[in-house]
Amino acid sequence: MKTFQQLTVEYTELRNKRLSLEREAKAIESGPEYDARCSILTHMAQHGMKTASVDGVGRFTITDKLHYEIADRELFFAAMLQNMRSHTVKGRPLSEGSLLQLRAHRDNIEQFLSENPQYIECLEAVGLRKVVSPNISFTGK
Repeated sequence: MKTFQQLTVEYTELRNKRLSLEREAKAIESGPEYDARCSILTHMAQHGMKTASVDGVGRFTITDKLHYEIADRELFFAAMLQNMRSHTVKGRPLSEGSLLQLRAHRDNIEQFLSENPQYIECLEAVGLRKVVSPNISFTGK
């Protein structure tokens, strides 16, 4: 049986090794992996490719990542407050009128827009910005 001293030394060594690997992984992800991803996206876009199979490597597919950003907090919270009030007047739970789940949740935003189509063309009026960024999906062989 290991002593408490041995257990703590083993734990701190393992923890330090894990933290080092996490730092290294983040450096790779934000450096050379990011650069390679951008180069692949650029090459595929320049050649009008939405998907590509590379022998011995796998399949690459360009997809869109979508999220909403709160561009104007005052407008957003005013619209959310109005939506929450409307829910309360209708006897529905106040929380159903909230568009947030720690961030602007895409499904909640899209449901709000389906119920309030007047805002579809002017997200800025409720303090939101729709962000679509290209992403790459890879299926290895």
